[in-house]
Amino acid sequence: MDLVILYGPEIGRTLLINEGVSYLGRSLDNDTRIEDKTVSRKHLKLESARGKLFVTDLGSRNETYCAGKFMIPGNEVEVKEGAPLAIGMTVICFGAGCKE
Repeated sequence: MDLVILYGPEIGRTLLINEGVSYLGRSLDNDTRIEDKTVSRKHLKLESARGKLFVTDLGSRNETYCAGKFMIPGNEVEVKEGAPLAIGMTVICFGAGCKE
């Protein structure tokens, strides 16, 4: 599954999210690294399975905004393909439809 950065320091960058569990943040030890000082070192846990994506905010300092509201840290939420997700000042989108 593709992750596209729609807004932020790395706008236009596309990354591949592998099946299974991975981590997103600005630290070098994440599976997916985003270079934005408003993104926490370990910001999100991503779980991709059979075309579905679930995200969990890991208690990030600048929070995660999804589907019109802030996510509660530790709660897993399914993110629909094409839905934007704000992490810090970066906006990301999952799925092939985001490239348009």
